[in-house]
Amino acid sequence: MAADVHYGTVHAAKGLEFRRVAVLDDLAPMHEACEWLKRTRGMDEQQQSLYMPPRLRRSVGRPQYGHSAMNQVREEVNLCYVAMTRARDTVYLNDDLYAFAQRAGAIDAVRD
Repeated sequence: MAADVHYGTVHAAKGLEFRRVAVLDDLAPMHEACEWLKRTRGMDEQQQSLYMPPRLRRSVGRPQYGHSAMNQVREEVNLCYVAMTRARDTVYLNDDLYAFAQRAGAIDAVRD
């Protein structure tokens, strides 16, 4: 018997598809992440850290396990992409992700 609802992480969903996907709000704020990545390209890690917006810093935390802040933010952006592309029919986004997708021109659906 198949489950009606599957609750899991984005990492566990890689390579899988679902009819409908809801992306919760535990990802970094995507607009700030992308803007910070563009703005700090070419800077060293210390400079990058100085320019990281507080909301983004709270989301990704301090660099750990030998990864730079830049790599951690890139990983969050990649995870967002994976999460949003797991849906075959419908993806439900929180307000932040919906606004980001709209600004990026990635959605043309009407919000319910």
